[in-house]
Amino acid sequence: VTNLNKGFEIGGIFGGGIGYQFNDWFRADVTGEYRGPATFHGVDSYIAPDPADNGTDEYTAIKSEWLFLANAYVDLGNWRGITPFVGGGIGASRNTISGFTDVNTPQGGLATGATASTWQFAWALTAGLGYQITPNTTIEVAYRYLDLGKAKSGDLVPFDGPGSIDNPMYFNHLTSQDVKFSIRYKFN
Repeated sequence: VTNLNKGFEIGGIFGGGIGYQFNDWFRADVTGEYRGPATFHGVDSYIAPDPADNGTDEYTAIKSEWLFLANAYVDLGNWRGITPFVGGGIGASRNTISGFTDVNTPQGGLATGATASTWQFAWALTAGLGYQITPNTTIEVAYRYLDLGKAKSGDLVPFDGPGSIDNPMYFNHLTSQDVKFSIRYKFN
């Protein structure tokens, strides 16, 4: 089996958080976010002993996540209102796979998987810039590398009836590279 293509399309991210600034260079927060539906597309090709049986499997699915992180940030100075920062976070992600289909056109096969969710350990690394527009309001742009753990579909059921074993499709090592725009408001 050779993987020809696989990946998720872009989905929206919506979230919020609350935190505490300990001093001029260290702050922490807890955040929650919903990572909206992103469609998965994948294609595998395979070579069978009989060349007439060669073919492809085409996969589609939709993933979404609820992500909760505890984060810490180090502000690296302030130059004319611009503050570069780095940070990291750990937490949990509820990864959901829905609408999974596996289509094998040459063999006339079709299998679907029910919606399934799983909680996974998640972690993130962040780097960005903040710009203070008022004494209490800062806008940020940041890059974040995020590891969401694993996900899986429900049991795959072929078009001609359920099988005798539970065989979900696994999505190992879900990661995301995010560019985030945020507004941070400081209460006195």
